[in-house]
Amino acid sequence: MLGDSITAQGEWAELFPEEKILNLGLSGDTSAGLLNRLDDVVGRKPRVVLLMIGINDFLRDIPLELVAAHIQFIASRLAENGILPVVQSTLYVSNGIGKEINGRIKALNSLLRAWCTEKGIIYVDLNNALSVNEALLSRFSYDGLHLNGEAYVVWREVIKDYVQRPPLGP
Repeated sequence: MLGDSITAQGEWAELFPEEKILNLGLSGDTSAGLLNRLDDVVGRKPRVVLLMIGINDFLRDIPLELVAAHIQFIASRLAENGILPVVQSTLYVSNGIGKEINGRIKALNSLLRAWCTEKGIIYVDLNNALSVNEALLSRFSYDGLHLNGEAYVVWREVIKDYVQRPPLGP
């Protein structure tokens, strides 16, 4: 699991007790920060990397195109190294935090979805399960940005097919 505080706060080992999951979420991280950590991630030789980043970029007014380029580079580099990248949508925030940010998140997710389709990379839209009307549902967050336990359970259900290893033969 690779991302910022939203990823970092997930209790992934508890959510997937049968799997070996390394949580490389880092509070406050940005897409540029992930680029700086990418060699370490690749060096660990994971089978799959589930990637979500972007909200901190937007809170710092990093241009949308640069955020998208960073995420695309990260996913491409993972794939080039035999690691299955799973690009997850950047989550919307609750309306109280800002509709302008959600507009940028929507644009980023649209760019990423199209790019992933073109490149044959898996794209998972978490907002389908956690948001409505382009805003994070308040019942899934304690501050409009970070997720609560219920939200992580929903997230687990959305990504479980990419995390769980296929069963071994009979």
